Amino acid sequence: WDGAASDFEKAALIYSNMGKIPFAKEAYDSAATAHDKAGNTFLAAKCLEQLATLLKDNGRAEEAPEIYARASVLYARDNKQQQQADCLVKAAKLAPTAQVDRAIQWIKEGIEALEDAERGHLALDLYRSLVQVQLRANKMPDAIGTLKKLIKAIDKLNQPAQVAKVGLEIIILCL
Repeated sequence: WDGAASDFEKAALIYSNMGKIPFAKEAYDSAATAHDKAGNTFLAAKCLEQLATLLKDNGRAEEAPEIYARASVLYARDNKQQQQADCLVKAAKLAPTAQVDRAIQWIKEGIEALEDAERGHLALDLYRSLVQVQLRANKMPDAIGTLKKLIKAIDKLNQPAQVAKVGLEIIILCL
């Protein structure tokens, strides 16, 4: 499977350079499957992430969120929580406005993955992203709840000035 995965990756690169995006998509997907069957979960996830980026960069961004989400599942299986969270945030940012609830869920999964891995300090930006999405979706109570969770996360890092700043943000949102 390793040889097949390598060949599929080479084909994907050639197709993408030629602008043959549908063929590149199929090749990247096949490479990811081959890597997964060979037990190279990280490389399989990387192929899917490259595929999603390729689609996003070539005017097919509507297909990218689900592929980023698939990559995040593989990163989770490989215990790569940072990459898992990154893919989930990318998926959320590209999700259409009609799928705002799905975008919120992806970001929450990313936060949870980092906190479960005791890397909550890396989740601070994800909390901010989640608040932005919730505010755009007019989910004010949810955004305030997320900011309260952010205060707890920042408090664990012993940053009282940041805690106060987020507290002020909550007060402003309540007004």
